[in-house]
Amino acid sequence: MDFITSNLPPAPVRVLDAGCGNGALADRLRGHGYEVTAIDIDPALARSGVRIADICAFRDRPYDAVVFVLSLHHVHSLGAALDATRALLKPGGRLLVDEFAHENADSAMADRFFASPGSLQRWRDKHGEFHTGSAMVDAISRRFTLISLAQVPYLYRYLDDESLRDSESVLGLQLIAHRRASRPARAAAAGGLAADRTSRSRYSGGALRPSRPQPLYSSYSSLPHSLGRRDQ
Repeated sequence: MDFITSNLPPAPVRVLDAGCGNGALADRLRGHGYEVTAIDIDPALARSGVRIADICAFRDRPYDAVVFVLSLHHVHSLGAALDATRALLKPGGRLLVDEFAHENADSAMADRFFASPGSLQRWRDKHGEFHTGSAMVDAISRRFTLISLAQVPYLYRYLDDESLRDSESVLGLQLIAHRRASRPARAAAAGGLAADRTSRSRYSGGALRPSRPQPLYSSYSSLPHSLGRRDQ
């Protein structure tokens, strides 16, 4: 929750919670003043405030932010889900992904998860049908401007065991990305930046900023294990 609330645009804005589960996050965001649409594909989760819909086929007016919390790895097609997400975001809209990279688990992590020795193969069998962290990040980076990418602890949240917070920090991943502007918008932004640079050449104060942030990493697999970690 801290990762989501600290990186959303200020309320009130429109937020799509994609793969919302029981809708608890959506309810909390509404309590913070956000206009939230919560969707999930499971009909058993239908209730007031939760719409049954597949992100791959969902259509609506544009959102300021789209959030995936432990749901993107479940989608049938990463490409279709992220193409739909891009279409649902306003230009410059924000994508927040709080996920886990199951491929990074080692024997110790698997044994702790199942509370049984020799469980790594069991872990792989259980999670093998899900999209990997690397696949998710690579698919996102092809469609969005990647702003930040962090490896974070995961098991302590899943198992509700704070003692694990400092012992594992490679399974969780938290990602922030923006929808890229259209080509005309990018050209206009570039023209504005050039004009701004000209006007500021007479002024010594204030640093010029790029028209949009640059990606930190193009692939999750290239992220050094010593960098980009956060304890949230």
